[in-house]
Amino acid sequence: MQKRCVPCRLVIVFITIITLCDIGMGRANMTSQQALPIKFVAQLEKVFLFPQNDLFGQVAIQIQDIPTVRTMKLWNITEKGNFVLLTNTASQKWSGLETNNNISICFVDFDQGIQLIVTGKAELLSTKTNRPLLEQYWPVVSPGIQEVYHISEGRKLENIDTKKVSDNFGGILVSPTKLEILDIEEPYRNSERLEFVKSDEGWVEKQLNPL
Repeated sequence: MQKRCVPCRLVIVFITIITLCDIGMGRANMTSQQALPIKFVAQLEKVFLFPQNDLFGQVAIQIQDIPTVRTMKLWNITEKGNFVLLTNTASQKWSGLETNNNISICFVDFDQGIQLIVTGKAELLSTKTNRPLLEQYWPVVSPGIQEVYHISEGRKLENIDTKKVSDNFGGILVSPTKLEILDIEEPYRNSERLEFVKSDEGWVEKQLNPL
């Protein structure tokens, strides 16, 4: 059946995410079916063409009990199935996650009518605790953004060495506890919405109402 765009009544949140590898830099092994459900991995590979193509989404967190959303780029998914973001440790989202580490990520392809949602817990990675790992990801950041990181430390532009990792450069490692796939069909009653909840035995699949 022909796909259609997500209807306007469906509220969608997007995030741009940048991810790190558990043991170093590199793309995730998307063929691994132990860390993430097979069906979820298939959507990432076939619909979003990840990791070959860049993937952008929206991340939702709470800052002082107020829901907030920002866009980030997803660079990788770790072999353990964790999603990682790169961010400024002096940012509001960092301080918000220090207080409340609940986090959600949403990816949408309107043309194919697919929405993926990742819900989980965030672990903060700073240069104080994970400098060797963050040093591997610093080169993927554009020089202009590297300058902004250093400026956020109070440095003057003429004194900035972009080859040096900024102390404000950090990562957010998202460990998923729940995943969701919404596959929209025409007519909408034929759409499928699946939920995967992580348990000690693995991922438990459940079919939900598509609305």
